[in-house]
Formats: sequence, C-alpha cells, structure tokens
Amino acid sequence: MESGVHFTAVAAGTDRNAIGFLSAWHEHHAGVGRELAVVGFDDIEQANYESVSLTTVKQSYEGLGTAACNVLYRLLEGLQPEQRATRVPTTLVVRTSCGCQDSKKELSERLLQSEKTIEELRSSLRKLEYSNYELIQGLIRVTSNEKIDLSNLLMNTSHWGYLALWDQNSQQQELIIDRVFSKKGYQVPEVGERIPIKSFPQLSHLPDSTQAGGSDIVFVHPIQSENYDWGFLVLVGPLETLHYLFINDLGRHTYTILAAALEREFLFKHIRSIAERLEIVSETTNDGIWDWNIITNKVEYNFRIYNMLGKMAGDLSSDPQDLLNLIHPDDLDAFRNGILEHVDHKTPFQLEFRIRRSDSSGYLWLYSTGEAIRNETGKGIRMIGSFTDITKRKEDEERIRRLAYHDTLTGLPNRLKFLDKLQTSMEHCESDNSKLAVVMIDLDRFKYINDTLGHHSGDTLLQHIAEMLNQSVRDSDTIARLGGDEFIILLSPLQDLDEAEVIVDRIIERISQPLNLDGEELFTTASIGVCLFPDHGGDCNTLIKYADMAMYKAKESGRNQMIVYTEELSSKVKQNYNLSTNLRKAIERNEFSLHYQPQVDLRSGSVIGVEALIRWNSPEYGMVPPGEFIPYAEESGLIVPISKWVLKEACLQLMKWQAQRFPTLVMSVNISAQQFRSAGFSKWIKSVLDETGVDPNLLCLEITETTAIQDMEHSVQMLKEIVHLGLYIAIDDFGTGYSSLVLLKRLPIHMVKIDKSFIRDMSGDQDDAAIVKAVIAMSHSLGLSVIAEGVEGREQLEQLKTLECDYIQGYYLGKPMPSDAFTAYIQSYSKDAVR
Repeated sequence: MESGVHFTAVAAGTDRNAIGFLSAWHEHHAGVGRELAVVGFDDIEQANYESVSLTTVKQSYEGLGTAACNVLYRLLEGLQPEQRATRVPTTLVVRTSCGCQDSKKELSERLLQSEKTIEELRSSLRKLEYSNYELIQGLIRVTSNEKIDLSNLLMNTSHWGYLALWDQNSQQQELIIDRVFSKKGYQVPEVGERIPIKSFPQLSHLPDSTQAGGSDIVFVHPIQSENYDWGFLVLVGPLETLHYLFINDLGRHTYTILAAALEREFLFKHIRSIAERLEIVSETTNDGIWDWNIITNKVEYNFRIYNMLGKMAGDLSSDPQDLLNLIHPDDLDAFRNGILEHVDHKTPFQLEFRIRRSDSSGYLWLYSTGEAIRNETGKGIRMIGSFTDITKRKEDEERIRRLAYHDTLTGLPNRLKFLDKLQTSMEHCESDNSKLAVVMIDLDRFKYINDTLGHHSGDTLLQHIAEMLNQSVRDSDTIARLGGDEFIILLSPLQDLDEAEVIVDRIIERISQPLNLDGEELFTTASIGVCLFPDHGGDCNTLIKYADMAMYKAKESGRNQMIVYTEELSSKVKQNYNLSTNLRKAIERNEFSLHYQPQVDLRSGSVIGVEALIRWNSPEYGMVPPGEFIPYAEESGLIVPISKWVLKEACLQLMKWQAQRFPTLVMSVNISAQQFRSAGFSKWIKSVLDETGVDPNLLCLEITETTAIQDMEHSVQMLKEIVHLGLYIAIDDFGTGYSSLVLLKRLPIHMVKIDKSFIRDMSGDQDDAAIVKAVIAMSHSLGLSVIAEGVEGREQLEQLKTLECDYIQGYYLGKPMPSDAFTAYIQSYSKDAVR
C-alpha cells in the first residue's frame, strides 16, 4: 500500500491475518467488497461477525489431522509418504469481503448470531477465568507440600496419569515411573516400573477410554527446567479439558512449576540425606572420645568417658598407663598390640575389651576404634578414637547363647548342648577305652497330670524332676531336657552296664518320691531306656534312637522301669513301622470287619444288646488283634476314619438284623478320644443316623473314663448334644482311671461298664469284689445301669447276680463273632444260660 501498487484482491494465509489486514485498510481506505476483495483461510468464528464479514476457505480439521497422522506414522515406520503432497478438500465460505452483499434478512440473522456468539464468548471467558483461578489455587496447594500430588496439581483437567523420570544410569534410554494417579478407578502402572524410551508410553498402561471410540485423549509432555531434563508427564482426559494445557499459558506455567517442584524434591532429599548423616555422626559422638598425642605420650578424654567409667574415671590422668591399669589382664596385650600395629603398620584398630567397673563388681565391655593422624612421611603423630559401652550387648549375647543351649524352664542343657557334649564324650571314650550310656527318660501319665491340675503344676513337677535328676547323677554326667516330659542323660565315663544300672535305679527311686504341691501329694513315675557306647551304637543319632526304643519298650511293659536296648527291639520297631504303614492302606483295601459280642440282661436272661468290635484281617500279618493296631491308629490319627467306619458299618448291620425281624437289640460302639474331642462330633453322629436310618434309641456310644473327664466342660456339652439326639451313653473301662462316680454324676450318661480286670479276679480277690459291689451300689443310687464285661465263668455270673448287676458281657456267654455267626447265635440262644 505504501509503495502505491494497485491491487484488487488479497488472499491471506489465515483468517487472523486477513482480519488484521482489514483493520489496517479501514484506517486509510474504504470500499472493501467493491474496490477490493479479501479472502482468509480457517473459518474462525470471529470472521463471521467482523464489521465486514470475511470470506474464507474452510478446511476440515479432522481430515487435515488424519492426513498428517498417516504421513507421520509412515515416517515412524521408516517408510516414505505415498505421495509428495496430500490434498485435503476445502470449501469457499462466501461473505461480504469478496463483494457479495448480504440481504437485509441475512444481515439481521448475522447480527443476531453475532450477539449470541459474543455472549457465548463472554461465558467462555468467565469459565476460563474461573478454571485458571482453580488451577492457580491447585498449584498453590500442591506446591506447599514437600512432594507434589499430580491429581491436585492438574485439578480436573485430567483423571488419570503418571510421571516418568529418567533413570540417571541409563543415559536417557530408560524411564522409571515415579508417581501415578487415577480418579476413576482405572488401573495404573506400578511405581518403580522401568520403561525403555523406545516403548514409551506403553499402550498397555493406558485406560480403555483411550482406545478407538473412547472419550479420552492421551497427552504426553516433557518436564524440563533450565538446567535439567526430568522426564515426561502422561495425562489422560477429555479433549475439552486437556486442550487448556495446549493453548493456555497457565498450562505451560504448570509444567515449569512441576519441574521446579521436582528440583525442590531433589534438594529436600539431598538435605535430608545430609541431615541423616549428621545425626549418625551426632549419635556416634555420644560415645567416649579419646585423643592420644603420640609425640608427647599424653592422652585426653571427653566428658562422656568419665561418665562411662564412673568412679574409676578418677584414676585417669593424661598418662596412658592409667587407662591400661583398668583393662582386664586377659585383654591387655590385645589392646597394646592393636594400638601399636595400627600406628606402625596401619592395621585397622577395632577391639572389644573389658575394663574394671567402678563398684569393683566386675568389668564393663567396651568397643574401641581409632584412626592415626600421620605427618608427611606417614609416621603417626596423633591418634583419635572412641569407646562404646557394649556391656548390654555382651550380656544379651550370653543370654542368647544360653537360650540356644539351655531349657528356659529347668535351666538344663537342651538337645543342641547335649549332642555337642555327647560327641565330645564319645571321642574321649575312644581314646581311653571306656564306655558311656545314653539314658532316655519319659514321665508316665504326665499329660494327665498337666491336663487335670493345669500347666503351672505341670511346670512345677518338671522343675522338681530336674532337681531329682541332678541329685541322682555324678558331676561328670550331663542332664538335658528334650521337650515336654522327656529328659535325656549322658553317663560318662562308665566301666560297664552295671555302673549305669546303679545310677538309673537311683533315678527311678528319686522320681517316684511324692511331691507336695499346694498341700497335696503328687506321685509320678518314669519309663527309662538305656543304650551303651560303643556296644550298641557308634554315633549320636543311633544312640539316642536306640535309647528311645528302649524307653518305649519300658512304657509298653508297664512303665516305672528301665529297659536296656537289644537288637530285638530294632526289629520290633521295624515291624511296628511296617504295621503302621499297612494300617493306612487297610481302609482302602476293605481289610476291616466287625465282630459282635452279646450283652445279656441278668434278670430276664434275654440278649438285649451287642457290642461291635473291630478286627483287622491283614494279608501280611493275618488276623491282627485290636490291642496291637489300635495304639498305632491313635498315634497316627487314623483312629478317626477307622472309628467312623465302625459306627457306620455297625448301624448298617443293625438295620439288616431288623429287616430279618431280629429281637430288638441296642448296638454299642466304642468312640475314640480324638473323635470325641472334635467340634463337629455330634453333627457327624446325626448325619450317620440320617444316612443309615437307625433308630437313635437303639444306639449306645461308649467312651472311656479317661476321655470323659479329660475336659469336663467339653464332655458335658458334647454328651448333652448326643443324648438330645436320643442315643445312650456308657462309660467304658470304669475303674482304670482317676475319676469317681461323683465326678461322673456331672455327665449325662446312662450306664457304667466295670472294667474286666476287676471282674476277672473278683472271685478270689476280696478287694476287687468289694470294688465291684461298691460301684454297682453307687451307680444304682445315681440312677445308672451297670454292665460287667469280662465274665468268663459261672461263679462270676452268680456273684454279679447277687450284687444285682444289671447286664453282663463276656466269653461265658459268647465270644466276639462275625455277623453270620451272631445271627446263628441269636437263633439258638436260650435264656437258661444265665438262670
């Protein structure tokens, strides 16, 4: 225009350039549209409501973006664009600036549209101002803390994101996720996860809302400060909110603030690290510091050394000899040599030593370390070091050592200490051709004492036993507690077995002496096994194993005695192991069967009941008596599934007999202690009744006297639940335990079974006869029926009749027999057998 060149049309690259031209033109000229045509490019909203509406060219942003992305993707894949230029269609939007005149109607509509657009822009401006205010407030809040919270930093512009920082050791080849946030519950990557730059950002990390057709876009922005490149910020959110981070200066300020905050965090960590090191140094200086001038041979101490040594510090002067006079004689040479080695040869000086206590009651343990200061020739001229009081640590170490090798309850050595002593003693025996004995001791019925009188009484008894053992052995012997009620003794040296037996006899005598506990006398005995070295074994484990075998043999043989190991015991143990192994397979192989023994009413002579007794027909061992395999079943826990099988099988057999129109019989079944103690026992009983259809009034469960009183609270509750189902309860083996009928009165039971040991000898033993008579009389007075088991002769039967016993069971009436034989027995039975 200034050069005077005549032109009739202007085509601008953007609408904003065109509008700027129009503003400059109007200042000096007129007639746009008549003398001059102006055309812009972009079709922004402002082009429509200018005083002269601007003719422009409209091009699709979506089409333009798609074309650009296609070119970009091909370049990223290493391919060339399909063509040098990609054409995106455009449309001419005709308005006043190109010479076309608007009609009055169009002018009116454009005016109304302009007013509406202006109001919308005002509203948008207010929203923008408020959003900027919120963003500024958010920046103030998040930067007031030591560590920035990304979700608050960006307010509501994004609902998901993470900050990935460069791994300083990867030369910008790997990023580490530093912090994450998610406001909508989308899964976020793990903090600390490493991402190679070639894979960044990983698409698998992004929420589903960023996939094709989703409502969100992904925004990745570098975070850099003036001096440092930190990494990248990844954000996910709607386009209408995230675009503020592109077009708004405040968004750019946000990234700057984030970079500055990261730098501040780095400084915080650095300062904290320095503070922590200073704190450690400060804590170290709480120890005593000494400063030895090697040239003058004078030493100085800080006040903490005087506090540490107490009254003994009064003997300290600048003469190093004063300190040496306080050191334990056994540690003095090590202290002197350690100092000289460090000064002369630079050997590190670190030493633990003892120094006399101020009250002369012993010694303090100190840890000392020091470093020499040397001149230019390397000669030590000064040495500075510290004293740390480690007395408590040493005492703790000694306590731990004692705990590791001693039993806390009795103070005796434990298994580890015993094994160490045993190994040493075996070596001595080999050198002087002597012997030693390993003695295994297990208290009899200790569990019953512990359960009945309580753990405190049990602990007191164990301490008493430990004292009795100490009084029984020699000074050269070693006693250890293995745990529970098991003790083990090493008798060394010995000349022969007789010498060991004398000591063991003394142990049995001392242990059997009564203990007065809270005014009551408590009696106990012990089962003891003995084996010799080198006669029976040549290593620790073998000796202990053989002594243990002998001890268990002592228990099986009646307790309260000593058994010496023999080779026969080893074969017996192996046989028992094989027996236990085959027992596990017996249920699967269907090797168990039930035999049935009749129970007879002494008044009527009728068979009124039957007891189901298990038998094991093993392919390897033949018919195994219950007394041989039941203990192994109880020990291994197999007694529970075996007992369940017995009850179900007995119920099914009872139903078969009822179907054969047998006389009404009550089926008695023994219940194991483990099964009875289980919480769901009564529910399981009900399930068997429901499954088999047996009338509960025809089933009697027998539990032993010991099982019944072991946990009275549990027994009362459980038996009430069983009686409520309609079953009978009998106490089996009565008289063999430690209970009384008065104690049993608390239990909801119906019958007492007198143990066969009393019935067997009642004809010739007045004491047994008196016991049987008393049990029958007292049971009747409590409303309980009585059944005597083990009746083997007519004389016993007549005595029981005289004593008015209710029921009897035993070989005199019939041995336990298979179901077919029992069926024949019932069909041929005559009441005259008991009349």
